[in-house]
Amino acid sequence: GLNVIGAKAGVELILVGRGLAGLGVGSGLAVVSVYLTEVAPRQARGVAVATEDVFVNVGIFLGFVMGRLLFGATWQGFADWQLMFLVGAVLPAVTFTMLCFGVIPESPRYYMITGRPEEAERVLLLVCTREEAAEVMAAARDNQQEVISWGEVAWSSETRRRRMLLAACVVATASSLSGVNALTTFGVTLLSSLMPARDAVSVFVVLTLAKLLATAAGCFLMVWIFQRRQLLLGSYTMMALAAVVLLQAFWLGEGVWSA
Repeated sequence: GLNVIGAKAGVELILVGRGLAGLGVGSGLAVVSVYLTEVAPRQARGVAVATEDVFVNVGIFLGFVMGRLLFGATWQGFADWQLMFLVGAVLPAVTFTMLCFGVIPESPRYYMITGRPEEAERVLLLVCTREEAAEVMAAARDNQQEVISWGEVAWSSETRRRRMLLAACVVATASSLSGVNALTTFGVTLLSSLMPARDAVSVFVVLTLAKLLATAAGCFLMVWIFQRRQLLLGSYTMMALAAVVLLQAFWLGEGVWSA
């Protein structure tokens, strides 16, 4: 998808490339979360899943850094935004190669579900001690019949599962409706109406670094110190305050920025 966008193509192909990139990122994020929970050792599972979001923000930060470095650059007739997309395709290509050649192993749980316990144990021994691998294998054999479908998750007859699903949906929806994704995506465009575009990109390099540090701090606090509910309440409170400040700033107009 990124290669299609970065190529010297028309609007139609750019839209196709953007669609492919969206499908890849969307499915990839879902698979990564599941993969981490199935591969990581039990004592490190929480840390592994928490750090996923940290590295998502590392990627966002490096993307803005690269955008700032390539701002205004041209090469072989490619504009700066095209070079940005072409550079962004390098890491997915490396990861694709690693997956094809087995450098990144399959999930042990997948091997158990498909009736290949020997392969599952081999993968577990790459990340666990032999004792823990044996414990995980025994638990997997006992629970092998407990795999449930998406239909059972969405329309479960058990109250506890419905509550878990509702809690997950509320948290995910609230996070999206906070506007953080829209601000990250369109922030440079908004700031470009108030300052030179190069300066707007520079500002967002700093802002995404701050977001990365805050995410890393949040993961640390979540894993070792604070309760999850307390962190959620603090996070939503700060996002609400940030939205009010941004709304007021843009409501007052350019006079705020020129003052």
